[in-house]
Amino acid sequence: MHSGSSALRINTQFIGFPINQTAPGIVTNGTINTTTQAVEGGQAFTERPTAFTGWYQATPVNGDTYSFSALLINEANGDTVGRASFESTVVVNTWTQFAAPVTYTLPENPTLLQIILLPSDGLNPQVGSAALFDDLDYETLMVGISEAESSLITTYPNPVVDQVFFNIGDLEFANVSVFDILGSKITERRLTAGNRSIPMGRFANGTYFWQLSNPNGKLLKTGKLILAK
Repeated sequence: MHSGSSALRINTQFIGFPINQTAPGIVTNGTINTTTQAVEGGQAFTERPTAFTGWYQATPVNGDTYSFSALLINEANGDTVGRASFESTVVVNTWTQFAAPVTYTLPENPTLLQIILLPSDGLNPQVGSAALFDDLDYETLMVGISEAESSLITTYPNPVVDQVFFNIGDLEFANVSVFDILGSKITERRLTAGNRSIPMGRFANGTYFWQLSNPNGKLLKTGKLILAK
């Protein structure tokens, strides 16, 4: 419904006799073990994306938490190579984009991608909570930009008090956009060797995401900032 005529809707409902419990809906690209309720499997995937994105609406009840998560798994040893997550408790009635940067803990490529979408906190689901998701996607490093070169693109300090500074590696200049936790762009700036900072003092404390791209708009890297004035 964001870009077409349909979207994914997930609800939390009370299941009566003989179950008699509140059950959050769950959507995954894997399978659900009906004995353990665990998500297993996923789809073959060998890339190392920098972030996952998507569009959503949500009507959580009593401060319930809806979420998106992605696990990048190496099936050979069962290790999680990287993970990305987005969660919120805010009611959102218009299509809004989220960005979930991937945090990597291992250097190898994954072999499996597992995605889980939930309308509720799995430990304390609230009847009537609902979430809609559409147009899920992911971003990777620009062709020709290696992970070693990407590692030169960094930010400091983090947490941020007033300004955040960017090291842009060997790039002559770059464009940076900053998004709040709901995926709304709050500021953007063209960075050069002599102008590498973005003022953040006017924004509220919390978590923010940044995306750094080349002048043609191709995403090079994403990251997360904590503003704590």
